[in-house]
Amino acid sequence: MRYLTVTFISVFAMVATGCAFASKDVRLNPISATQPGSQKLAGVDFSISVKDSRKSAPGVVGSTGWSFGDVRTSDNVSKWVQDAITSEIENAGGRRADSGAMKVSCSVNTLEASMGFLSLINSKLAIDVTVANGNARKALGELSVEHSPFVFFDSNAAYEETISETLKLWLERHGPKIITVLGSLPKEPVKPTKTVEPTTEPEQPIQPVKPRLPDLTVTSPKSGTKSSSSSIIVAGQAENAAGGEIVILVNGERKGSIYLITSHEPFSMPVKLFAGENTLKLSLKPVRGKSVTRELKATFVPSKLSGRQVLTIGVSNFNKLGASAGADKAASNVNTVFKAGIKQESGKQTVNISSGITVRKVLSEMKRTFGAAKKDESVIIYYCGMVTTSNDQLALAAPETDPQNPATAVMFTDIVLAAERYFQGKRILIIAQGAAGKSLSNLPEPSLIGESLSLLVFAPSKGDVAAAYDGLSSKADRNRDGYVTVSELRSYLNTKGNASLYGTIQSYFHFTLIKLPAMSGRRGAAPGARQRLAPTRAASGAAHNSGEVKCPVIWLPLDC
Repeated sequence: MRYLTVTFISVFAMVATGCAFASKDVRLNPISATQPGSQKLAGVDFSISVKDSRKSAPGVVGSTGWSFGDVRTSDNVSKWVQDAITSEIENAGGRRADSGAMKVSCSVNTLEASMGFLSLINSKLAIDVTVANGNARKALGELSVEHSPFVFFDSNAAYEETISETLKLWLERHGPKIITVLGSLPKEPVKPTKTVEPTTEPEQPIQPVKPRLPDLTVTSPKSGTKSSSSSIIVAGQAENAAGGEIVILVNGERKGSIYLITSHEPFSMPVKLFAGENTLKLSLKPVRGKSVTRELKATFVPSKLSGRQVLTIGVSNFNKLGASAGADKAASNVNTVFKAGIKQESGKQTVNISSGITVRKVLSEMKRTFGAAKKDESVIIYYCGMVTTSNDQLALAAPETDPQNPATAVMFTDIVLAAERYFQGKRILIIAQGAAGKSLSNLPEPSLIGESLSLLVFAPSKGDVAAAYDGLSSKADRNRDGYVTVSELRSYLNTKGNASLYGTIQSYFHFTLIKLPAMSGRRGAAPGARQRLAPTRAASGAAHNSGEVKCPVIWLPLDC
């Protein structure tokens, strides 16, 4: 049935297009100038020559439907193209003269208009163009256009109109390039200098004029610039490099290029920086002469933000649960990351507790933190110790915690109830880290998670108690844009253990990178980078279970 349908469509298209089995004889209609009249080339004398270099049979400019016949013309293709380009240059103020200093040489490589499938005439015109004035020469290369209009009938008029429209499109697209190059070359012929032959007495030879060498000047940014924006404008001036190209690299990665039209051309281009120090390298690649390279440094330093209340908790020793080695140091280091990126607007805006910890003290500090958040502020709580269960509910352990007695642990339900009573802000993010080397696979799924709360539970592998600090300090920043989103942090933590994400994920929680010295309690730690919370649009999502979170590719730094 499928083959019958295809056959029917093919037959219908053949009839609809009037597909002829005989060749078509067409005329090449004259084309007038396509650009508005101007005096850009006033005083410029030019001559033009056009060569027909097509490989098709003489007179053939295409084929009819299903290639049953040729589309032929008895007109001179070279003269047709020459008249059209001449009209375009004269319309810009140029004056044609056989002895003109400017010489435009063209080679028609392709001129084709053939009937395709479903009544489309596929047309292409490709012309190689070179402009010269004595020794000054500019090769524009092969300039081409393609055109595929729909037609009802496979007629002579349809081919003629399509071929004419194709040449018009070619003039509209490439005519300005030819005019620009004609205007940039010297009006008088450039001749090679010669030494004077000696007569009766030796004479000093005439010294040839040294060509002006290509040069590149970068005016912005100045090397060593520090910017609070990740996007900067790279600007400057290129000299004696018409037809060349400027390539811009950031930390070795190509970020774009600029094509140069004139010999004295200013340039500018927006460039995105990575967090921290960036090496910008600009390479001028002229048509002739040696390349010129300029290198500079620019640093992206995000500004500190406000509207954040942070509480970090570290518990290393437990009466009945054993130990969580290094938990107090991990909480202290993470607290330092947050403190570095937040404007300290109050004495207790970023608080860390790691001694004298009891269930009562933890709940009291959580209530204080929730209550301190204003309507436009958010709360981040980082806990490092033992994440366990009590009475079949998720709980954060304190030193006195007994798994058989829920009253001796910080129950997740207690945290939610405290948030509902005291919290009037925007969002709450809780990062709960268990003991290194201990699995959390049997934990129940948290209940009562509301729209404003997200929970990230992390069980680090043995020896990875500092993974959260490392991730927030830059290692989780996969795209090096200066931000660590909740999804990026979870993905990184999954390489250091097992991380599960619960609740509505909000892009409101992401962390901006800034420089941070080695943290206390970590011998041999290399300098890292800090993060802070930075607001952006919120992307709401459905509640997630402990499986892998699938994040769609959306405008960064949106989270999933």
